[in-house]
Amino acid sequence: MKMLSALHRLSAVAAAAAFLFAAAAPAAADLPVLPVDGVLLDSYAAIANGKVITVGDVMTALQASPEAAALSADPAGLADLYRRTRDDLVSAELILQEFRAIGATLPERAVEDRVNSIIHDRFRGSRAAFLEALAAERTTYEEWHARMLDQLVVQLMRQREVDAKIAVTPVDVQAEYEAHLSDYDRPERVRLEAWSIPSPSPSSAPQVAAARDLYRAFLRATRATPPVAPDWPPAPANAPDFVPRAEELPSDWTLAADLAPAFRAAIDGVAAPGSPRPLRIGRRTYFIRLLDREPARRLTLDEAAPAVAAKLRAAQRERLDQIWLDSLRAKYHVQLYEHNLFNAR
Repeated sequence: MKMLSALHRLSAVAAAAAFLFAAAAPAAADLPVLPVDGVLLDSYAAIANGKVITVGDVMTALQASPEAAALSADPAGLADLYRRTRDDLVSAELILQEFRAIGATLPERAVEDRVNSIIHDRFRGSRAAFLEALAAERTTYEEWHARMLDQLVVQLMRQREVDAKIAVTPVDVQAEYEAHLSDYDRPERVRLEAWSIPSPSPSSAPQVAAARDLYRAFLRATRATPPVAPDWPPAPANAPDFVPRAEELPSDWTLAADLAPAFRAAIDGVAAPGSPRPLRIGRRTYFIRLLDREPARRLTLDEAAPAVAAKLRAAQRERLDQIWLDSLRAKYHVQLYEHNLFNAR
């Protein structure tokens, strides 16, 4: 049996719990041992300074990853995700060992606060529902608590060794902004309102009259101070299909370049807010009204600064994190085991 099929056979409850509780994967002993191209789930995936990480540990953590489902038909992608997941588990174990080596401690209150936060946010404050979820996972509170403690240690160690060392100055932000000015160009955006009716037949006087009455009602409503929702007159008895339909637009603001050519032409040169423009497309006639327009422009340094600073902080965090993890790998013994689990070539 291939590991690709084994991925789908792993415990769904374990995967759900890993997501719900944001906790480490359950021990490999809790999972069925499935032969996959001669590789067992309790085979070694890595050894992190004496701590064994099994293939089952990695597969359980991989299954909980949002990327796994999207890569289910991509053996090479799954193999890469497996390696990254394994390396993350190794890194977490090295961080835990470093925490213990330096004699650090974590107040029990910090863990309890985290537990209470999870119960409040994910179980609507119901401790009973939380314990029921643990029972469904066949995990004791003590086991889950230990995993949560490990997660919190890793998080706090990263804050101390990485996040606390990130420094982004206004000079850094300005330099980054000026080096990539085109990244802060914003295309023209518009806000539209659109209604439609069946296009009237030129040979049908009732249909033409109904369309004209509806358009006039739209004009009166939008020219009012302030503009109001159109008070559409009822469709005449001899033109019962002429009931206006509000058109749903993709979003509040739309890139002008993304509009259909006919829609762009209808608002070209119109000042916002504009009067509705009738526009016949196929079997329907649209009443298009420009509500607002934001011309193409470049964000100023002040406008772009938050995004630029966030970008620089993310880059620094990645670089400092890698430097720190490299130092831990140099300090502690790490051995990795490679397996062709997904038949990737």
